[in-house]
Order: sequence, then structure tokens, then C-alpha cells
Amino acid sequence: MRKSLIFLLSVFLVILDSCRTAPSIKTGHREFVKGHYHNAAQIYREYLEIRKISRNKEVAYFGLCWSEYFNGNDREALEVVNTLLTKYPKSVLKNNILSLKSLILFQLKDYKKSKEIIDEVLSMKNIETELSSVFMQELRFVRAEIHRREDNIDDAIDLFSNYINEYPEGERIKESYLSRALCYRSKREYDKALSSLDKLSEIKGSLGESVILLKSLVLIEKGDTDIAWSALSDFANNNPQSKWTGPILTQLSIKSEERGDTLSARDYYFKIIRNKGIDSKYISRALYYLGNFYEVGDRIDSAIIYYKEIENNYQNTLWFTNSVKLLYNLYLSKKRFDLSSDLAERYPHLIGEESRGYTLMDLARMQVKYQEDNFDKVQKFVEIGKNDEALELLEHLIEEGRIAEDVKAQALILSGNLLKKANRLEESVNRYFEAFLIAKTDKEKEVTLENLLTLYIKLGERDKAERTKLALEALRKTK
Repeated sequence: MRKSLIFLLSVFLVILDSCRTAPSIKTGHREFVKGHYHNAAQIYREYLEIRKISRNKEVAYFGLCWSEYFNGNDREALEVVNTLLTKYPKSVLKNNILSLKSLILFQLKDYKKSKEIIDEVLSMKNIETELSSVFMQELRFVRAEIHRREDNIDDAIDLFSNYINEYPEGERIKESYLSRALCYRSKREYDKALSSLDKLSEIKGSLGESVILLKSLVLIEKGDTDIAWSALSDFANNNPQSKWTGPILTQLSIKSEERGDTLSARDYYFKIIRNKGIDSKYISRALYYLGNFYEVGDRIDSAIIYYKEIENNYQNTLWFTNSVKLLYNLYLSKKRFDLSSDLAERYPHLIGEESRGYTLMDLARMQVKYQEDNFDKVQKFVEIGKNDEALELLEHLIEEGRIAEDVKAQALILSGNLLKKANRLEESVNRYFEAFLIAKTDKEKEVTLENLLTLYIKLGERDKAERTKLALEALRKTK
């Protein structure tokens, strides 16, 4: 609830006019008006403990419940409110106290009881003359918000619209437009949601970030993705210190990656890592993907810089483990055995037990051999949709004999897949046949036979297709 004191001060004036108020309670009032709610609560409690019998106790209880409420102690405030209602059932402030109770229950997410009290209070005769305008507005807004949170969307829309029409300059006018937009969005009435957000944007001091972000989300759901992402990009550029800039730039980089636009993705990574106000989980992700970007591009020294940054400064993030492993392999590829050995000693649980116990030269030879086959680079090209580059590199590695024996069948199958996608069918047949001859598992054999069968049929080679079909059936029977 908005900490507006207008309605509360009006209530205090009623009390102060009706009785002589003790000096200590007046001190509590002054602390409250200053916003020192904790101090005010202490003063009221001390008064109540000392004065067992006093006509000012009702005033102290009233000040105490509001102090606890504004201090964020909802359960303590509710306890005081219930005490007030029990001790002073005929109080002239009963409806004010009931109204406060409904707001506390709302904060505690007891929406059913909160709504029951609000409905009771608002149905009372002459209630608008008894409660301040700000209090009435708050009750009506909360009632509408309860309907929204309980998915009574049509009723919520009507109540928010009533508030907007009745209080065009009300305390909750901005929140009402925003909540009504959320209601329309939940009904997939996107144009109405956007209209409500546009009207909210016209209000001076409107909920800037929330409006822009929600409007972009509605546009995405509506299908106007280009407009939405353009608006989000502008937002991130214009609001570098916003808590939303990190996640927005991250999503923009992901969208670029999905489109295969790696250069745009790289630019977003740079914007993220240069903004030190962004959360570390987004910065570490950007560093990791920059390392990937340069590693795939065979710019190993640049890749090392970004992986090293994660290793040094982002050890508690999701990207740390993989960065250390990649950094280890990159050092080996650069023949920096001293650095790779240092990593293995510092992070034995990450590098793997199999890397320990070997001499430095043995370790170097194994890792260099693994790195030189470059099969992981081929797979990365495939993952980002660069099939031509993947095929060119893979064919070169196969012809040069630089594929490790334990993955050679997989490499030949991948080559066959890429050649088939490039419509180089005869070459694809040759690669699948080679893979079948050296395949070590039934799964690899089955995959090659399935692809050969498809290609022979497509090429019109019926005899070969029939023989392949028989071989495939025989293989499956033995499984």
C-alpha cells in the first residue's frame, strides 16, 4: 500500500479534537508523521504497558497498528487491530480499523477475508463521508486487485475501469491502468492491453520501466516481435543502469544466436560485459559465449582471455566449470603445458581423475591429440547452423587422418548427414558406407544402414536398396 498519510492524519485530527491526548502519545504521532514508524511503535507500546487504565489507550492502539503496518510488520499490526476491535467494538473509528484490517489481510494474501471486509465496509451507508477519499480509493483498488489475483478477470476489469473513471487523478490511477492491462493480456485481448498501457504512458511520472517491459511482452505475445525487440533494445541502450538491462540484452543475444546472426550476438555480449552494473550471471554468460565465439573462429588467444576472466572472477556462476575445462584444453592446444598442468592441480575435480597420475608429457600428448582432431569444432559449427563450414572442416580432418579412432564412425556419419543436406548424395553414400565398415556398435550400424536405404531409394538403385533393407532387418533381429 502507498504510504500516503493524508487519510491517516485526517483520522488523527478527529481523535485529537475529541479528547485530551497524553504528551507521550503526541510524541508518537510526531515520530509517525516523520516516517519514523519503528520509533513511533515503541512509544505507543511503552505507553500501553505503563498506563493500564487510560482513555487515551484507544489512541495509542490506533497509532500502534498503523506504525506496525507501515513498518512492514503485518502480523503484529493485525494482532493490534484485532485487539482494538475487541476492546472498542463501538469505537467511532471502527470502520477505519476494519478497513485497515482488510489491507493487512491483503498484504498477508488472505484475499477471501480481505474482500469480505472491503465489501462490508463499502456497502455501509454514508461510508464515503466517514472515510477519507484516499482511503476509499485504496479499498476500491485493493478489491479490484483481489479479483485479478484470484483470476476473476472480467470483474477485475470492471472494477479497475470504475476506479479509472471515478478517480482520473487518483492515488492508484497508474496501478489501475497497469493492472487492467494485465487483465486484458491474460484474456489475450492484446489491443486493449496496449491501449491501457498507452494511456498509462501519458500520465506524468508513470511506471516507466514496467510499462515499457509489459508493452514489449504484449507485443511479443501478439506476434509483433520485431517491434517488441526493437523497443527492448532501445530500452537497454537508454537505461544501462536498470536491473532489466542485463536480462534484456541476454535475451537479445539469444534471439540473434537463434537467427544465426553471431556478429549481432557478439555485439550484445560486449554491451553486457562492459556494463559492470549488470548481474554477474549475465556477465559470466556473455564472457562464456564470447569465448565460444572466438574459439569456433579459431582465435584461440581471444577465447582464452574470456574463459580466463570467468575462471578468475566468476567462480560461483553456472559457466565456471565449463570455462575451466575449455581453458585447460586451449592451453594444451597452444602447447602451454605449464598452464594446463597448473589448472589440473588447482581444479582436479573439474579436469577429471583420468588427467591425474600421468607425466606432464603424457598428459600433453593425450590432450593435444584430442584437441587436434577438432571434432568438437565441427559439432559447434553444426549447432549454430554453419553446415558449410562444418562440412569443409570435417572433410579436411577425415582426409588428413586427424580424427580419433573412437569417434571416427561418428565423424563419418556426421559427414554423410552434412553431404546429404548439401544434396551431394553420391558422396554421402560413400561416407555412410565407410562408417558402416568401421562401426563398433549396433546403433552406429543401424544408423548407417537406415541412411543408406533412404539414399539408395532416392537415387533409384533398387537392388542396393533391397540388399540394404535385408541387412537392416537382420541387424534388428539380432538386437
